[in-house]
Amino acid sequence: MFLNNLVSIIKSGGKILREKNGVVSIPFGSEYSILIKNLDTRRAKVDIYIDGDSVLDSKSLIVCGDSQEELKGFLDENEVKNRFKFIQKNKDIEEHRGEHIDDGIVRIVFSFEQQAYLGSYYKFPTYVYPLEYPYYPPYLQPVWTYKPAWTYTSTNIGSGGATCTTTEIESNNDAICAYDGMTVKGSPTVQGFTSSYIGDCGESYTITLKLTGLKEDNTKVKKVITTQTKLTCPTCGKSWKSNITYCPNCGTYLK
Repeated sequence: MFLNNLVSIIKSGGKILREKNGVVSIPFGSEYSILIKNLDTRRAKVDIYIDGDSVLDSKSLIVCGDSQEELKGFLDENEVKNRFKFIQKNKDIEEHRGEHIDDGIVRIVFSFEQQAYLGSYYKFPTYVYPLEYPYYPPYLQPVWTYKPAWTYTSTNIGSGGATCTTTEIESNNDAICAYDGMTVKGSPTVQGFTSSYIGDCGESYTITLKLTGLKEDNTKVKKVITTQTKLTCPTCGKSWKSNITYCPNCGTYLK
């Protein structure tokens, strides 16, 4: 999804999943990552929440201008140790944890760094240093005073809502108890982070994506739907590119 020069993408198995009207279909049991691409020239401060909770350990992610960052999983201090995994909820989970209205929701809140300057000649300096070697920028009075804010930027060092219902469905093997999904810790991974500075940021914007493992008939999504997956018309059976909304052959709305 694209908003104000920032693109947020869900990836699974190294492939970009298709998003339609803010909804991303993904099979239960799949592991996924979140790719943030900053198309602006300014740095972006990004906060990410899944199922209502921060997955950045209450920190923020810096995405430099004209660049991208991929978050593979839950941040614990300065390191990601487990991937994001989308699972189906069931009665045991509901009884132990309860129902959360924002389960399955990925919320990305971002803002862009403001450039402070005096007149039209002095631009805001950028300082990015590893956590192991802290550096404190000089006090440059009277031109400006630098007020740093701590946040995080990532460096890979390894490989790597909707209301839920509890209606029971009895039918074939595709029919299930109609609980949708939530994100939990998945397989181990290694992704490291270092500390960085960012200046004052402007207005905040929000991108919201809904992950679902169920089709409209409450059957499971069996395979990932990528941006390359063709849409099949349920009326005439013709296949079309994923950017087609209505079947060119018969006019049926392609879901």
